[in-house]
Amino acid sequence: LMQKVKLGRPAYPASDWKLVSEEARDLVGRLLSHDPSGRPTAPEALDHTWLRERAWRRDKPLDWSLLMSLRSFRSITKLKKFALYTMARQLTDEKIMSLASIFKAVDVDEDGSISMDELKLGMEQCLTGGASLPA
Repeated sequence: LMQKVKLGRPAYPASDWKLVSEEARDLVGRLLSHDPSGRPTAPEALDHTWLRERAWRRDKPLDWSLLMSLRSFRSITKLKKFALYTMARQLTDEKIMSLASIFKAVDVDEDGSISMDELKLGMEQCLTGGASLPA
């Protein structure tokens, strides 16, 4: 998601956003604006219709899957931070550049993440000699 936001193309999968009101979607969209001048200031965000009128209402129960996703994200983030910290301390600049080159070669759609299909394709190409990744 972060990579897509940086590119100015955040995704809003219907499965994750089906219970989110239009007002809430509008606020999130404004906050994630690619152009910093297009983002609301903190006072403007706090004065948004959704925060003023709907955010604190409890007319709809929280979606359990949303809570589980947030918990999962929190724990994955800690592990990811630790892994990145450990790698950064042990890798040379040359090795980091090599890994970045490999990542770019496998990230076929250039969305900043490697899907399972991209990973499989990259592995197949290396194993069958159809392509070689940088050393």
